[in-house]
Amino acid sequence: MHKKRSNCSTFIIGTVLLVCGIGAVWLYFFEPLKRESKALPKIVSLPLEPAVFYRHYYAALDKTLSEHLSPLGLELSEVSSHPTQKDGVGLWPQKIIEITVPEQLSQTALIDTLQKALDPFKPAVTFVVLPGIASSDFSITISISHIPSHKLKFYPYTVLNPVQKTNGRMAIIIDDMGNNYSLSMDVLGIKAALTISILPFSQYALAIAEKAHSSGHEIMLHLPMEAKNGKANSGDYQYVPGFLLTEMNDSSIATQTSKCLGAVPYIAGVNNHMGSRFTEDEGKMKIALELVKERRLFYIDSLTTEQSKGFKVAKSMGIKAGKRDIFLDNEESYLTTVNQLEQLLMLAMSRGTAIGIGHPHPSTIHAVTTMIPEFEKRGVAIVPVSKLIE
Repeated sequence: MHKKRSNCSTFIIGTVLLVCGIGAVWLYFFEPLKRESKALPKIVSLPLEPAVFYRHYYAALDKTLSEHLSPLGLELSEVSSHPTQKDGVGLWPQKIIEITVPEQLSQTALIDTLQKALDPFKPAVTFVVLPGIASSDFSITISISHIPSHKLKFYPYTVLNPVQKTNGRMAIIIDDMGNNYSLSMDVLGIKAALTISILPFSQYALAIAEKAHSSGHEIMLHLPMEAKNGKANSGDYQYVPGFLLTEMNDSSIATQTSKCLGAVPYIAGVNNHMGSRFTEDEGKMKIALELVKERRLFYIDSLTTEQSKGFKVAKSMGIKAGKRDIFLDNEESYLTTVNQLEQLLMLAMSRGTAIGIGHPHPSTIHAVTTMIPEFEKRGVAIVPVSKLIE
């Protein structure tokens, strides 16, 4: 009987000690983590309610940026905002903020300040630093759970100082026109002097050329040329009429080029569609450009390859020629296209001229339409591309 009581007491004492031990471990290891999680925002993924996300992060970021950057003597100017979505749900407008930087303030000091300001918001809030066109400017994109919320664009004081600001001109060429009538009409509805480049033999080439001409747009032939990733011998190009191929002899290239030039009315110039293989062949390009010269047209090298000989050959033949500076929509995204248009704008402001190439995507149409007031505000005019070349 005594032995049974002893065993029972031992069991009870052991159980109590085990419970106490678990409690001690919990208090030691987990309670500090709970307290820490309450002190700092730690949302890694989007919550169900976007409004909660906005309240705890977006507004807090606005306040934090102002509190940390203003004491450095920086001038912050919100120039535009663009809607951001996730899974079709509107979240917040991504703010584009231009910041003039005093000459004595280094980029390293700015980034260090921003790093300290955003540390309390980790890991939900991240940022990346991107170089600008000039060596003296750069931008920082801040994201909440990988969705952009703020873009800070830093420039030396002289670039954004109204007294120092220099007007510029830019051309925006819209390629691949002719296959989608509705989107092409949307492009022509944009209130700007866009340059329209039409694919030969495309379904709506003639109708779009007529409409563009009556609307006062400059028209180009978007001349199809062989790309490196095409397989001419296996027939990849047989369903796309008009392609110039490196396997063609001189006579075939001349004949094909002539047919393409006659397929689109009102053209003032030519640029290449694709062509990463063909434009690298100096001899083949010279044959095609001979016909461009005969018709007194200009040539714009789309630069689909860094090794393109198109611009060089055209200039050597006495043809008015230019080359693309920025592709606007390699990624079919509204925000990406807006960012590329901003780069085009700054290039035009710093250099005086800039040439961008885009396509009739809904996101591109939206981005160009949105950015036109910003171009006007900066005093940069959109002009036909022929106005920018020699």
